[in-house]
Order: sequence, then structure tokens, then C-alpha cells
Amino acid sequence: MESKPGSFNLSAIDLLGTLIPGLAWFLLLATAAQMATGAATAVTPVDEWTQLTASTSGGSWLASGALIAVVASIGYALQGRATHFASILSRPLLRRQKRFVSIASEDTYFPYLALHSKTAYHAVVVAFLSRVTGVDVGLLPGNQPFTTAKRFLRLASPPLWADLERIEAEVRLFAGMLTAALASIALAVTEILRAQFVLHVHAVSALVWLFISAIMFVFLADSFCRARVREVDYAYVYTLLSAGFQAGANPDARSLPRE
Repeated sequence: MESKPGSFNLSAIDLLGTLIPGLAWFLLLATAAQMATGAATAVTPVDEWTQLTASTSGGSWLASGALIAVVASIGYALQGRATHFASILSRPLLRRQKRFVSIASEDTYFPYLALHSKTAYHAVVVAFLSRVTGVDVGLLPGNQPFTTAKRFLRLASPPLWADLERIEAEVRLFAGMLTAALASIALAVTEILRAQFVLHVHAVSALVWLFISAIMFVFLADSFCRARVREVDYAYVYTLLSAGFQAGANPDARSLPRE
């Protein structure tokens, strides 16, 4: 059986979107455990990574497989809520984009209906999907018309749907890493305070950890916002492309509805 177009890239991004955040959270949890048990020196995720690689480099494949399973389980468990929390955390950066400057803060929720609802293409997408479904698409469950647009593309144009799924996989990857970056900031601050008031040392490594975590948080929040907005943009564009292509391939089909 032939693989669907883009299925390999989609699977690779989905796998990375599970393993990378899972590994990040695993290291953070291990670091937190070391801090909670009263480590005599300041600890960072880098220390935990060094210990992890040293313990698995000469170990059996069973130990490595068990580690991968644990990391994958953590990453998979986080996917359910990471995107929701990432949307909340990244909203201040979303408001900095030019397209959202004139939109009220309470209207900047996914799928950004206030951004698209007054455009000509949105009216065409709504009219077309309403004609396809036989009802006003706005009355259907879910985030409409975005949800129905994706389902339509899955049936009508698997290559375009696969590209949307790839973008959604990127969104999940950025969401998992963004929440991990926030947890990393909190742990770094905690370790700095522990080093200062409990160990009575200056934890330079923890300060570097905090600095890197803060930079990564801003970068990941911006990347998440851009991918999330792009996912909605492309859903509408791809719906129009697919509908127009089908109309061109079938001369007897009615033309796209217009305003």
C-alpha cells in the first residue's frame, strides 16, 4: 500500500512532537527530584542529561527502550492540554502581530474568527461549506467554519489535508516545548533561591539556566503563535483551492458561491 502524500513528514513531526517535549519534561522532573531530595550542590537539567547519557551509553537495549517508552508516555500525556495552556501563555505575543493590533483581546482566541469573519474569502468559504453540508455551517458543532474546512479537505484533497496536519503537528511540538520552558523558568528561579538561602553559594549555572529558559520561552511562544495562525489561514486557502479545482475538473459543477 502506498503511503499518502506527506505522510512520512507528518509522522516524523508527530514523533518529534511527542519525544522532544517528553524528554524536556523528563529532565525537568528529574532535576526537580534532585532539588527536592536536598542535593548538596546546585543542579540543572544539563547535569541530569549528563547522568542520563552516561547511564544509558553502555547499558542494554532494554534500558534504552524503557527510557524511550517513559519519555514518549510523558510527551503523549501532555499533548492533551499543552496546546490550551500554550494559547493562553502566548496571547500577549499574538497581540503584537500587525493583523491583531485592532482586534480586542477577548477576540483573539483560536480559530481567530474576528480576524477572518469580515473578509471576502471567509464569506465564500462559509457559503461553500454550507452548500456542501446542506446546513448553515455556523450552526454545526466545533470551531466553525475551520473544523468543517479541515474535514472537507480530508475527504476532498488528502495532500492539502496532510499539509494542514503537518502544521498542526508543529503547533503541538511548540506547545509542549513552550509549557516545558515555563516550568524550566520556575525551576531555575527555585534553584537560584535554594542555592542562595539553603546552600549559601552563587549558582551561576542556575542563572544561565534561567536566562536560556527565558529566551526559549519567548522564541517558542512566537513560533507557536505564527504556526497556529498559519494553520487557520491555510485551512481557508486550501478549501478554496480544492473547491475551485473540483469545479474546474467538473464543468457541470456549480461555480463557487460569491458574496
